[in-house]
Amino acid sequence: MGVNSVKVRIKNEIMASDLYIRIDSDECAKQDLRKDINNSISKIRKFTDKFSRFRTDNELANFNKKSGTMTVSKELYEMLSMAKQYYIKTNYIFNPAIYQNLLQEGYVKSRTEGYIDLSYSPSRKKKDINPNIFEELLLHSGNTVYKPENLTIDLGGIGKGYIVQKIAEDMRKKHSNFIINIGGDIYASGRDMISDKDFWDIRIEALTHECNNLDLIRVKDRGIATSDKNTRKWVYKGKERNQMIDPRTGRSVRNDIKSVTVVSDTTISADIYAKVILILGLEAGCDYAEERGIATYLVCIDSSCHISPEMKKYFPVD
Repeated sequence: MGVNSVKVRIKNEIMASDLYIRIDSDECAKQDLRKDINNSISKIRKFTDKFSRFRTDNELANFNKKSGTMTVSKELYEMLSMAKQYYIKTNYIFNPAIYQNLLQEGYVKSRTEGYIDLSYSPSRKKKDINPNIFEELLLHSGNTVYKPENLTIDLGGIGKGYIVQKIAEDMRKKHSNFIINIGGDIYASGRDMISDKDFWDIRIEALTHECNNLDLIRVKDRGIATSDKNTRKWVYKGKERNQMIDPRTGRSVRNDIKSVTVVSDTTISADIYAKVILILGLEAGCDYAEERGIATYLVCIDSSCHISPEMKKYFPVD
């Protein structure tokens, strides 16, 4: 059997993002590859239904309404557990307890609905939002957690990376060579068999003319994520806002970085570190990446680019 390759692309529908999945195989028929891709898309849709903050009847909404000790799904428990780990690991810069801050910034509706609901009035004032309340979330055995009153979370900082990673782990049970991309959260497994390359070529988004000669990286069995301030932005009360919330201020990030791309061993860590470095800003973000050996590509609003030593390993050498 020769190499079969099947790809599916869905524009701006799932998680208000573009979705792309491709599998290359010299062992499976095309109809089997297509079936596996469709099964993966079905899992992604179900995940979105369960954890979108724009629904009032799903697991995330019910979690945010309750307090005290409760049992949650395995998926939510895993995300909360990882979120706690990265909350501590990033010195509280990664913080899912920004739900109320997003509402304060006017991010009430989904991207496809235009973000703003002028009839909406936040139930809490900014001064009443406790940025450290996520510390009080406790994880017990058996998917049981203790949730403090007034803790409301948004999974936008981890959810996309989590589901991409989970789909990749499931897919690797049957296939070695594939790529999954949901809105810039990518897992590239194995090799590009169609191009006969021992890796996948990934073009970094949001580049400028000053760095467009360094826009191609080569990865294998790695997660990639890009965070930026332009994908989701709007004007609210006369000011431009975006979905990147700095938990230290409770406001949209306003700094010198345009976008951050990170390559890591998982899409989850790539997703989180890209957001953390963007929030920190250029100087602190570069220091953070270099001190921890994070492969990072920063594009600034002045069109300059800053590439960490670890990221340079992924550039073509020929």
